[in-house]
Amino acid sequence: MNRSRAILSVAASVATILLAVPLLLRPAPHTTAVSVAATIIPRKTITPSPSPTPTAAPILVMSVGDSLTEGHGPNGTITESYRPELSRLMRLAGVPHTWNVQAVGGTKCSYWAAHLPALLDTYHPAIVFLNCGTNDTPSDATETNYRTILAAVAARPSTKLVASLIGRPDPAGTANISRWPTIDDWMDATNTAIRAALASYPSVPVASMLRVPNNIEWLQSEGIHWTSRSEAAVGQLFYQAAAPMRGWPTLAQLGVSEMCGLSGHDRDDAWPTPDVAYHVCRNE
Repeated sequence: MNRSRAILSVAASVATILLAVPLLLRPAPHTTAVSVAATIIPRKTITPSPSPTPTAAPILVMSVGDSLTEGHGPNGTITESYRPELSRLMRLAGVPHTWNVQAVGGTKCSYWAAHLPALLDTYHPAIVFLNCGTNDTPSDATETNYRTILAAVAARPSTKLVASLIGRPDPAGTANISRWPTIDDWMDATNTAIRAALASYPSVPVASMLRVPNNIEWLQSEGIHWTSRSEAAVGQLFYQAAAPMRGWPTLAQLGVSEMCGLSGHDRDDAWPTPDVAYHVCRNE
């Protein structure tokens, strides 16, 4: 009997111990809370990327004139006239643009007085670079026609005009020796008419092609059309005329030097060797 009681007592003790084990192994509630709190990761703050700066839409630039604007190289080749150099400078100035070329060889200012208004309404250019008058004669109504052009642009405020005086020809060029009065008289009469028209529009910038020398480095053998050197120079002259009106940087601010020789040398002052590398200056 005593042995049976001892066995029952031992069994009861073992049962008690076994029942207590799960309670010992189970984590206390407050321990679980501390553990969870320790593993919380703060939410990451995400800063949105800045929106990209919108690229300005390219402006439409219209190039208007005769064969000089059209681009005539030696031996009947076609060039882009002054546009490559003017485009290069505009790109340096951060001015995206596209070209609309309206150039017809042999035309006078009267042609553009008749046709430019419709072209402006069709294409809506931001800027018009105009070079007409080389084919005009003293008997033409150049002043009246130029006034018509100026008035047409002034009536369309979203378009700005850059005008130009025509350059001096080579009087000994093959296209000029038979003209009478002399070709110089023709050109002087045309520029006088252009200046008179521009006097009523003082805000219109003017590029003077009179700065382009009339020697063999700047004019082709016929004495009228530009060489690649003078085409680039005209691009610079047009840029310099337009820059203040458009708020563009100056050539100096762009780190660009004006081309050598833009001082109106006569043909007798030609350099002995043509310098077609027009971006390279040398002592004159």
